[in-house]
Amino acid sequence: MAGHSEGGLVALVAAQTPPETLCGLILMATPGRPVGRLMVEQFAANPMNGPLMPELEGLVNDLVAGQTRDPALVSPMLQPLFSTGLQRYMIDLFSYDPIALAQGWDGPVLIVQGDADMQVGADHAGLLAAALPQAATAMLPGATHMLKPDQPGQPFATYTDPALPLHEGLVPAIIRFVAADRP
Repeated sequence: MAGHSEGGLVALVAAQTPPETLCGLILMATPGRPVGRLMVEQFAANPMNGPLMPELEGLVNDLVAGQTRDPALVSPMLQPLFSTGLQRYMIDLFSYDPIALAQGWDGPVLIVQGDADMQVGADHAGLLAAALPQAATAMLPGATHMLKPDQPGQPFATYTDPALPLHEGLVPAIIRFVAADRP
């Protein structure tokens, strides 16, 4: 089972009660910290978000505690991220600790991470690898969160340009992992 970003978290959740045929996990740019905490870190990385940080942290803490807020009481800049439906979804999403989930899986794992990923930093791959000592790790030099080569000076190009190729190391790493002879 393979998952990218939040999908990697979904794969870890699914592996807690795996189907009999599940023979391994491929975690690509998967968070190694709870997503609520990651969201706060991502916002804090931009100094322009400084004035919003206390409110954002409060919102995330409320959602982690299972509490929603009336979106009309949320700052206009944050409202698109915290609609009623999204808040209900985030309560569930923020409840998962990827490290605790990873420690519950003892099967084969491939952790794939780009070192130019601005969303889920390379340190997340290290956290997952520590929790999954049986894991193989494929670091992709210069790869962004979209597992494509970084485009200098164009930080969002790999998100918006479908013509950009995947990182040249991605498919070979997956093939090696899938083709490996395991008991």
